[in-house]
Amino acid sequence: MPPQSQDQPGPDPGRAGRAERRSSGRAQRKIAEEQAVRRKQLTLLGGAIAAAVIVALVLILVNRPQDAGAPVLVAEAMPPEIPVDGMAMGAADAPVTVVEWGDYT
Repeated sequence: MPPQSQDQPGPDPGRAGRAERRSSGRAQRKIAEEQAVRRKQLTLLGGAIAAAVIVALVLILVNRPQDAGAPVLVAEAMPPEIPVDGMAMGAADAPVTVVEWGDYT
């Protein structure tokens, strides 16, 4: 590039500086807008999560048993007159045999 002479006007340094500041101001505004949109999205997501947690807690509290503080009743002990041998109860020579089976799973 040939050197410029004194009488030829060169690029105006003030104009280039203003254009640069203007474009950087636009870029800054665009970045600020993007950040605001992102912040709004995160706020909505956080609100939705908080609402879901509150609904879950309310459902848990509403559906819990109401008699949680009721005392536990214990069955009476078998009378000593009934013989027990392992899983069999009563006399071995009884005229009736009752077999009880249960699947508690």
